[in-house]
Amino acid sequence: MVWVFGRPMILAALNPKVVVTTAGLEVTNYFFRHWILFKAVSSIESTDEVVVRLVDGRRLKVAAGSWSLVGRMRGNPAQRAMREQISAAMEKAKEDGGNVEVSIPAVSTLVVLESLAYLHLK
Repeated sequence: MVWVFGRPMILAALNPKVVVTTAGLEVTNYFFRHWILFKAVSSIESTDEVVVRLVDGRRLKVAAGSWSLVGRMRGNPAQRAMREQISAAMEKAKEDGGNVEVSIPAVSTLVVLESLAYLHLK
């Protein structure tokens, strides 16, 4: 029984990441993946967490840049470094449209399918 609930939590916790490319950001949070071109980003905020503010007013919290007690005590160095890397890449990026695409990562789909299979077999 613990495996049914423990495995999805572990997979979701290990999944978040941010990939900075020359064209934009690939932000993978717990259940969704966002592809954001730099033209769609108005600013990057970093306090206790990293937030991508989009030109249309939406705010996207980056799960990979979420806060921790140790980080807060040290002045959030991971969040500042992430903001600086994204800002530097934005300055180098070329103008290319401004859309945001959202998809569901394969790991999230796998977790849902495994949970349904377990419940169906029980």
